[in-house]
Amino acid sequence: MSDFDWNLSAGAPVCVLSDSFYYTSRDAVFRQLRTDMTKEQWQAALESLTRLRDELVQALYPMHYGSLVGRHRCVDHLYREAQARLRSLEIMQPAPKPPPPPKQQLITKEGIVMDLEEKLQTNRAETHLGTDDTQPGNRNTS
Repeated sequence: MSDFDWNLSAGAPVCVLSDSFYYTSRDAVFRQLRTDMTKEQWQAALESLTRLRDELVQALYPMHYGSLVGRHRCVDHLYREAQARLRSLEIMQPAPKPPPPPKQQLITKEGIVMDLEEKLQTNRAETHLGTDDTQPGNRNTS
């Protein structure tokens, strides 16, 4: 049994179709709810309730609401109750935890040396001081 289980409140009796709506939505929706659900999952649960209601309403025969059936809670009544319950449960859930901050890379001496080696130029011919021809002792004096 889920923490979100739906127990039908006392009141007028339910008809066959609303009884089907109650047990199906209880088993397929409310007992499947969890505290770590996303907004999209809550929306999918509501869409599932709406789809079930629409299917059952299409199965109602024309005189269902007439005086022959008597006073009862029909599919639309239970749907409104289920919809309100689902939205209330969603609102009451704690806000999702923010993702943990990204790990900072530790800078080691070896890492600094490797980075520096990559940046240093090893060819004296292309240093910022000039070329080999302009170095003292290598000057072309011809």
